[in-house]
Amino acid sequence: MDPLYLPHLPTREILVEKLVPELYEELRVGIQAGLAQAATTALAAEVWTSYGSVLVAVVVVVVEAVAAAAVAVLVGSCCFSCCCSHHCC
Repeated sequence: MDPLYLPHLPTREILVEKLVPELYEELRVGIQAGLAQAATTALAAEVWTSYGSVLVAVVVVVVEAVAAAAVAVLVGSCCFSCCCSHHCC
């Protein structure tokens, strides 16, 4: 890696303790506000396997009361590996 980039990269501690929690909270508040104003919501889940892992994706579709436009939000996804007990979610 080019040494000029190193002073500008956040450390792992800053990422884990500050940046990721702030981003999570910002997204959580925004999603909650959107869901509170939703006229209709739909929840869909997909499950599939790939090379010994089970993958799960959850999608929430929100229809806003004012604009009546559908917005898809990826709520979360998981990977369940058949070969170990550690899961990514």
